[in-house]
Amino acid sequence: MLTAALIFMAVYYFAPREVLGEFSNDIEQCNFIEKQLRFSCYRSVIEKYNEGDLDKFLEKIENNTDLTFRGKDTSYAIFGTNCHTFYHAVGDFIASSNTELDTQSALDHCSLSCTNACMMGLYKRTALENDFSSDLLGEFYEVCREGEKHQCAHEIGHLLHDKYTVSILGILDELTSEHYGFVYPREYNYALFENPDLDAPFEECRQILPEGEFPYCYTGVGHNLFLFSEFSPDGYKTQLQECVNIGEANQENCFGFLLFRIGINSVAPKFLSSQFVEGNEICEDAVGIIGRDDLLFHCYKGVGGGIGLFIESEYPEYFIDAELPIFDEEYKLDDIRNIKRSLTDFAKLCEASPEKLETECFQGLLGTRFRTLYLLLGVEHEKIEGLLPDLDDFEVSG
Repeated sequence: MLTAALIFMAVYYFAPREVLGEFSNDIEQCNFIEKQLRFSCYRSVIEKYNEGDLDKFLEKIENNTDLTFRGKDTSYAIFGTNCHTFYHAVGDFIASSNTELDTQSALDHCSLSCTNACMMGLYKRTALENDFSSDLLGEFYEVCREGEKHQCAHEIGHLLHDKYTVSILGILDELTSEHYGFVYPREYNYALFENPDLDAPFEECRQILPEGEFPYCYTGVGHNLFLFSEFSPDGYKTQLQECVNIGEANQENCFGFLLFRIGINSVAPKFLSSQFVEGNEICEDAVGIIGRDDLLFHCYKGVGGGIGLFIESEYPEYFIDAELPIFDEEYKLDDIRNIKRSLTDFAKLCEASPEKLETECFQGLLGTRFRTLYLLLGVEHEKIEGLLPDLDDFEVSG
């Protein structure tokens, strides 16, 4: 089944457009390569075009209307969507190219685009440079901007998993050097401890963050587990087994938030390409490994979240500061109708979930900025309308 949303995307992919600048062209090429290498590709292109003036260069990126993150398929890059992974690389560039800015000043250089990815890339490299200091991680949360706190808590979860296992940047830096010849100007201590401790990230989430942020921190731990599964011969099976072996107090969060990320990064791309049977099998197989059918809902909430994050990545022109859509005189009535139709078709993808789990998929979808466009444009979908009155404020992170 090829949905109208996918037809709309395909027309956009192959529509004639003006020749892009060299930077935009090089970034676009990165969208088409193996997903594990896209971060390294984006990072090397950013370094290639850096002329030494940080403010000027970042302004060029933000004002570059030719940038596109559409690839040949719906696959996610290593940190998430292509757009999210690109801005991770921008944040990484900010962290590694300045020696004078404090955390707050460095963060002020980051846009909020693509689910606050620049902040995440900035924090990831800065934490590694400072051996994942607990005081620094607490400061990361304190200086976060309004509306960004959940995303910051999510990234802190990433960093805590790095701290007590091994930094994912160790793998990525090696790929960047091997495939693109870019070597960071300093050496890093990627592993602080001889023996990994998977209980510790969950415990430190509870120590350095307010109680309301614990679930968002756990989503970051789960996401980081998933990142390592991308380089594991057995995929996420290895990481699910790691969750089996941790303390009972943290085990369910480990299972649940890893399943949530499997839904976002592995299953949502299948749904987006109309491979519904394959997508549903991934969720079923994942819970089968741990024998916890009661946790299947996490996977489908992730599916909806993944669909919503994909929309933001594919259509960044609809958002100002990744929050409010742009609708000016250039938008005709037919354009608005097409957008509404496309959003409806994206929502219908959740209907490919098992009937009892459709609601979870819709809740995940509404936990993204899809909800902003849905409400602003007056899109109506019967099952979503039934959820809106009692919908919680859950936000899909990263």
